[in-house]
Amino acid sequence: MTADEDDLLVGQPSAYVVVTSVRNTARDIIDFDLASPDGSLLPPWEPGAHIDLVLPSRRVRSYSLCSDPADLSTYRVAVLREPASRGGSDELHDSVVEETRLGLFGPRNHFKLVDAPAYLFLAGGIGIAPLLPMIAAVERRGAAWSCVYAGRTVESMAFVDDLLAYGADRVEVLVEDEVGRPDLAARFRDLESGTVVYCCGPAGMIAAAEATSWRIGTSSLHVERFHPLRVPTSVLAFGSPFSVRLDREDVQLEVPSDRSLLSVIRDVVPSYPSSCGSGSCGVCEAKVLSGRIDHRDRVLSLQECERGDVMMVCVSRAEGDLLVLDI
Repeated sequence: MTADEDDLLVGQPSAYVVVTSVRNTARDIIDFDLASPDGSLLPPWEPGAHIDLVLPSRRVRSYSLCSDPADLSTYRVAVLREPASRGGSDELHDSVVEETRLGLFGPRNHFKLVDAPAYLFLAGGIGIAPLLPMIAAVERRGAAWSCVYAGRTVESMAFVDDLLAYGADRVEVLVEDEVGRPDLAARFRDLESGTVVYCCGPAGMIAAAEATSWRIGTSSLHVERFHPLRVPTSVLAFGSPFSVRLDREDVQLEVPSDRSLLSVIRDVVPSYPSSCGSGSCGVCEAKVLSGRIDHRDRVLSLQECERGDVMMVCVSRAEGDLLVLDI
């Protein structure tokens, strides 16, 4: 099994995990339990977080955590065998078994659960995965919530029983083969003031949710995409020259107009990790100590971009003369 060049990790994972359990959760969906090789606790995380797994082929794939954040002995991810797989989901389904060792980056969280009096969760297919820890968290808080979970067939929908255990009055399971697609406009119109909406699913569902939110004029929508947009590096990586200071390396470098920040960093730190090269995966994320950022990635939210404390160095650049990075 081979991988496309832009799928492959350059550099070393920040940690490793081993597969401790593999289960068939629904048709074409397997969930994996992952643990530290030495039995130590895994890094903490909050609902909405994802991890980047480095597969035996050196492909890097991102998966939402769907386990209990309070249990740091295990991470759980659910993996759909993609109909048009570029190799990652096929590799996990066909080749990864118990005791397989995988590289790990993260957890990272660009889909954070905000405080609110009420929540509407919209899930399509495997998009239910990151919403499960969110639902558990808001249930513990005592906040009002409801969930619409849509899928093409009953057999292809994972975790239905877990959701229905909360009560059919709060969980609506819609099977497209039986009732068609959910009427998102009706759900948005019925929202009470202060309700926030979390949506994860196929591109069509997210596009419909975004369009509906825009028409109604609400800014309460938070989305998580299965497949971040993949844009050629040649479109994103180049621009005005600037300087970058790598604080831990104690060196200042010049980034010319025809080179990416990542390529310049690798002149000093050849093992600095990256995978997609198009600002889509988050593996190359760097902490920014000072300087203004020209964000060109497809990972960070608007709020995270405005905060200005992290950037994806494969495509983003300085908006000014100097950046100082924690590298």
